[in-house]
Amino acid sequence: MVAVSLVAVGIATTRITRRELQRFMAIPPGGDVPNLRVHLEEHFRAQGSWEGAQAIVGAACAQGAQKDARVVVLDASGRVAATSLPEMLRGMPTPCIEPSSGEVPPPAGVIPPVGTPEPGTRQQILTGPDGTPAGTLLTFSGEPPAVSEQRRQLVRSVERGTLATVLLAGVLALAATALLARRMLRPIEELTGIAREMAGGNLSRRAGVTSRDEIGELGRTFNAMADGLERIETLRRRMVHDVAHELRTPLTNIRGHLEAVQDGLLEPTPAVIDSIHEEALALQHLVDDLQDLALAEAGQLRLEPRELELLDAVERVVRPLGVAVQGAAIRVEVPPTLRVVADPDRLAQVLRNLLANALAHTPPSGVVTVSAAPADGEERMVEVRVADTGPGIAAADIPHVFERFYRGDRSRSRATGGAGLGLAITRRLVEAHGGHITAESPPGEGATFRFTVPAPAVASRDEAELAGETAHAHRRSG
Repeated sequence: MVAVSLVAVGIATTRITRRELQRFMAIPPGGDVPNLRVHLEEHFRAQGSWEGAQAIVGAACAQGAQKDARVVVLDASGRVAATSLPEMLRGMPTPCIEPSSGEVPPPAGVIPPVGTPEPGTRQQILTGPDGTPAGTLLTFSGEPPAVSEQRRQLVRSVERGTLATVLLAGVLALAATALLARRMLRPIEELTGIAREMAGGNLSRRAGVTSRDEIGELGRTFNAMADGLERIETLRRRMVHDVAHELRTPLTNIRGHLEAVQDGLLEPTPAVIDSIHEEALALQHLVDDLQDLALAEAGQLRLEPRELELLDAVERVVRPLGVAVQGAAIRVEVPPTLRVVADPDRLAQVLRNLLANALAHTPPSGVVTVSAAPADGEERMVEVRVADTGPGIAAADIPHVFERFYRGDRSRSRATGGAGLGLAITRRLVEAHGGHITAESPPGEGATFRFTVPAPAVASRDEAELAGETAHAHRRSG
């Protein structure tokens, strides 16, 4: 591309230079000086010779646009009798200058022989009193050979200079291009090698980023992608391990009870059957969680949203939890007039997951609070908050709490915290409703989960505050 561009520039420069030079050095054509032939013939008839003809030629050439006319008057013997450009005879055209002598022999090649006009030259026969030829009037529209040679030399000089400039520019451009290409390709080659290693399973390699240009941005983006892939791979392996563990425990219990009953070591009492049933329910719950998460991530989760009273939806979830949970209290602070548009079953699932998570981390003397209000800065959205007074969430764990099978405490099992799918499912359900969910945990203040759902008509802030004063509050303790 550099070579093609420079060649095109060189050709264009040469042609433009030649054209502009021709335009600049163009010598106006001789043309017909008005009445010059008539004046010359009248002068010859009156004088009988060409003496004094130079004054007539000079006066005629000094008129208006014809002052640059190139005229030569030859007598009958072919000698110069008068001319408008005497210096032309020495290769330097100067219009309308008196010659140093009346007759200057024309150098060979400057004045063409009579009867053999060159292109651009016009010959007119001048007649005497008896009509016989007395001389020749020559007008030139071309340029003198000396000037043509100068023009050619100048054009060749320009062409040589242009060629040298193009070659030098090409060498410099190619060198700079090679250096730049090498600088650009080296990090790309490094990225290619790292990508090959990643394809082979090594996700620990990272690209070295030393610049702030586009290549540096590519390197940073690549490293961010590698971090994400490594995290996903870690989560995938952990998920396989956790799923295997979650399935192994109830299956082992079920198998142990059944084998004990088969061997006669254990009587199939209602208590044994209830124990087996509980383990089967745990398996079913895990399978349901995985199916819900898969459908939500695939965008195939079916929702049937309708307008609901948010307080009623919250109480439907809180009421059974308050009976089943031992210890912590549940407080509801939801305005009775606040309504939302949501799938009642999925909204209940979201609230149930958040409340179960909060109760699992709240001490017996603590409180879990469910509150709601119109969302700040979001039109026709309601924000629901579930806050607890537990130990909170570590700052390093907050960005990952909604990832599947993620546990801040690696030692937790389903008995102490579930399989780690509840919050991942919760996020997908909230997003399926068109809302979003966040988690925050100021040090020493417990954890708060906030999510938004659409509302048919959100009350104003004053109305919400007024409704909050009359909000229904429940306290449940075990």
